[in-house]
Amino acid sequence: MSSSKKVREGDDALAKAEKLLTTTMFRWSPDYMSASPYLEKAAEAFRAGQALDRAAKTYVRLAEVQHKNGAVFRAAMHMETAAKIHLQYAPKQPQPAMQYYQMGSAYYSEMGELGKAAEMLMKGAAALEAVGVSDVKHMYLEACDLMETQDKPHFAVDVFRKTAAFLVKHKDYADAVVNYERQVALFRAMGQKENMYKSFASIIVLKCAMQDVIAADQAYMTHLQDDGFLSSDECALSEDLIGALKRSDDAQLQVVLKKPQWQYLDTCIGRLVRTLSLYGGAKPPSSAPTSAAKSTSFPPSTQRTQASLPTTASVGSSTAPAFSFDELEFSSSPVVDTAAAIASLQIATPATTAPATTTPSAPTTTTTAAAAASAPTQHAVEEDMFDLT
Repeated sequence: MSSSKKVREGDDALAKAEKLLTTTMFRWSPDYMSASPYLEKAAEAFRAGQALDRAAKTYVRLAEVQHKNGAVFRAAMHMETAAKIHLQYAPKQPQPAMQYYQMGSAYYSEMGELGKAAEMLMKGAAALEAVGVSDVKHMYLEACDLMETQDKPHFAVDVFRKTAAFLVKHKDYADAVVNYERQVALFRAMGQKENMYKSFASIIVLKCAMQDVIAADQAYMTHLQDDGFLSSDECALSEDLIGALKRSDDAQLQVVLKKPQWQYLDTCIGRLVRTLSLYGGAKPPSSAPTSAAKSTSFPPSTQRTQASLPTTASVGSSTAPAFSFDELEFSSSPVVDTAAAIASLQIATPATTAPATTTPSAPTTTTTAAAAASAPTQHAVEEDMFDLT
């Protein structure tokens, strides 16, 4: 069946419903009971005919009629349907859809179904976030209030955790701390000590994320009043985290943040703790190495000392290392040791540099001849000295 035909059917059904809702001389009050089926038929026809704007408005009218007729539960359901259809054809105009979700939640609250009322708000907040709306914080907080009023903590935990995840995602850490403090009360009422200690650690992480280590330390000391918290893993994690931040020890902080126990907290807190640093969540500044840092440098005093040291000439080379007594091997006889020292001194005696002449080969010949003449003399001295022994 074509969409135009469906739209015509919707128009016919809507006309009949409006006729029943109009007062006349013989009908002093609207006939909500008889008009409801026609409105429902018209809304479904408009939806099938892709006239989504008219379908959403008809569902809203149907919800109002059913609410006046006493069918509050169905009125809330139709309000939710109207909100979904509105987001389909007008996602850039989400305000009417937000009002429809809030009206549906109010209908459930009127019935005393606080859990369903909170669920309606949570669904609405998630749907609005999906189309890019971020101003849904009041819907999450209202859902938490409804669940807290219901006095059923077992059912309230999930709502509080989803709200905390939203607050941490949008960096609203102050309200997230309040949320976890309310969770502590819920877990205490249920007797769930382990989850209560996780909430303690989450509060400390949030205060550290707010760059308020003093407040985190104060919260830690307050939580120590619970005897069981002192022996828990969450207490050790909190103590190590606060200690690393107070000492500004980045190396120790990285060790603490890599501990696997963080994954047992809520997912949003586990992700947040990995972003903590000594620099307010930013990465620490890294100094880039320069080419000058790679080369070995000496202080000026050392350089001047090295420049003033005389260089010694050795046979067959222009330069030779300075003489060192550490290279000598001493024996049991002082005479032998003295002879060896004299021989070493003669070998390492600096050679005089011949004056420059026009002939380039003259210095080399003189040096070679001097070396040849001095070699036998040195050996003779060594032999004579050893003969003395």
